[in-house]
Amino acid sequence: MKVQRREVNIFNMSLLDILCGALGAFCFLMLALLPFWKPEGLHNEKIPDLRKDAAELREKLARLGAPTELIERVRQLDIELRKALAAKAETAELLRQLEDLKKQLANMPPDVREQFEKLQREYARMQAAIDEQKRLAQDAQAQAAELARQLEAMKKDLAPGLKEQFEKQQEILRRTQEAQRAAEEKARELESRLGQAEQQRTTLQDRLPFTAALTWTSAKHDLDIYVRFVGKKPDGTPRMAPVDPLKAQTATLTGDFNVNCTEGPCTDLWTMRDMPVLSEYEVHIKFLAAKGNSGPAFIRGVFLTYEGKFWRLPTKAMPQEQTSLFLGNFRVNQKRDLEFAIAPEFLAQFKAANPEETNYYTQ
Repeated sequence: MKVQRREVNIFNMSLLDILCGALGAFCFLMLALLPFWKPEGLHNEKIPDLRKDAAELREKLARLGAPTELIERVRQLDIELRKALAAKAETAELLRQLEDLKKQLANMPPDVREQFEKLQREYARMQAAIDEQKRLAQDAQAQAAELARQLEAMKKDLAPGLKEQFEKQQEILRRTQEAQRAAEEKARELESRLGQAEQQRTTLQDRLPFTAALTWTSAKHDLDIYVRFVGKKPDGTPRMAPVDPLKAQTATLTGDFNVNCTEGPCTDLWTMRDMPVLSEYEVHIKFLAAKGNSGPAFIRGVFLTYEGKFWRLPTKAMPQEQTSLFLGNFRVNQKRDLEFAIAPEFLAQFKAANPEETNYYTQ
């Protein structure tokens, strides 16, 4: 009997079944290991080592006398590695900032988040409005340029007569504007002069001087009249010193003067040049020295004159030297009249001596 040969077929269904099962198992294994897989390449920790190797390779090639093109390719490779390292660091920093922003946004309260989104919408609306305004401005510029072009074309198209008339009108307009500017300058100059004149008028009104006179009849006695301006300097100190019965006091303000006798009988004078509105003054009589006359100082009269008016101030005998006698105050009111605040002990005497006087005030 003839022996039959057995055919052996390697690629049969059993082999395909094994291959498919192995491929399925490999796919499942890769899916399970995929989260832990980290691709290797230029963006990993090996970049510094690669740069070091590239630098060593470039030095070796230079020592061996390699072609310049090969050394240049190695240098370009080092530059690319440096750029990749910088890009990796920048990408990592951006990813970190993005994660921080995500965390902040996740932890943001709902009302703050709504406000943030509202601000974003408002910013977008404002940006759109700005873009629209820019567009309108560009359109307006284009229209202005077009109008200017049309105006120039109209000027070129004007007949010679109309062009000459137009130029004349322009000249008339220019002269009119110059005349208007000159008139405005003249008006400003006149206004300045008017202000100076008003200031001079006020100064002249203030310069209505008054004079106070003291007359005494006792021999050898030295008496003085002292008129003190009750006002202060910008630093708060008095403009005139308080009354001092131990020494003679003279006028200290600009434009003021006084005439002082040293022995009686005599008359002392005190004149003040400037009398501003609401300025106030004190009147004092001082018995400075007896000079051997032990009797009292007899005052004949104290007189005051201002703007043609005359007042007689109260008096009394002064028995003791180096003493002073306060008669009262007076001031200039808004109507530039004098008002009086006489010392209480002399008020009745003052009213009797000046019966027509009605302007009084109290301290």
